[in-house]
Amino acid sequence: MALLQGNPFPLPVFAATFSQGARYAQSGQTQSTPANNSYGLKIYGGVVASWGIHAALVADSDTAEYRKFGADRFKMAAQELLFPSDGSEAHKYNGTLTLVRYDGKHCMEHEIVIEHEEHVYVLATLVSNLEKGFKISPLSVPLDGSFRIVRFGPMPSQQVMQLLSAAYQDGRHVQDGNVMYSEIQGFRLDFHEVNEKWRRVCIDGRVVVVEENGWMNVHKERRSLVNILLPKLLPHNKD
Repeated sequence: MALLQGNPFPLPVFAATFSQGARYAQSGQTQSTPANNSYGLKIYGGVVASWGIHAALVADSDTAEYRKFGADRFKMAAQELLFPSDGSEAHKYNGTLTLVRYDGKHCMEHEIVIEHEEHVYVLATLVSNLEKGFKISPLSVPLDGSFRIVRFGPMPSQQVMQLLSAAYQDGRHVQDGNVMYSEIQGFRLDFHEVNEKWRRVCIDGRVVVVEENGWMNVHKERRSLVNILLPKLLPHNKD
């Protein structure tokens, strides 16, 4: 009988909390009742928390309109978001982004409000790759617990495509001067959008719609909630 051997290791996670009116969305439809209790929704994640193009792409590609196209639905949804078929410009996502960073000198956290309130891409992650070859956070190391954010603001849609394509080139997008890429402890978004389509966020593939004038707060979880078993390195036997 084989026994499972290895060392337990804490799996890094983050917690996303929301204003009271936030609701899950499924298959493009927003739930009619709040997704949690009167204190607001709380979700734990281990991969990604996003708003903007990434979250909109995840949400739109899961609608009946796009699911019938199979794997091509992601490309089609991205095309419509960046180059709307009605001839309008791509949407600029309006909201206040506040970063939480750790000050090692004073051993305390501090908040930084980002000057710009128009965004295109806001994504924080605990991992390096969101899919094979798509290295969104090149400095991330498996299980090191570092939480990093990638953010850029409005720019021509063709330039957005070039930036996202650069992520497939070993994460070269973070070298662009228009991209903010840094380690954080967490972040808060206060949404200033009237249309709920632009208030959708993504937590590890789950889509949440935040109510008008609502907020999302994401913070690296200090507690160890889940352990994974890593294999032990066995000594090499020369015999």
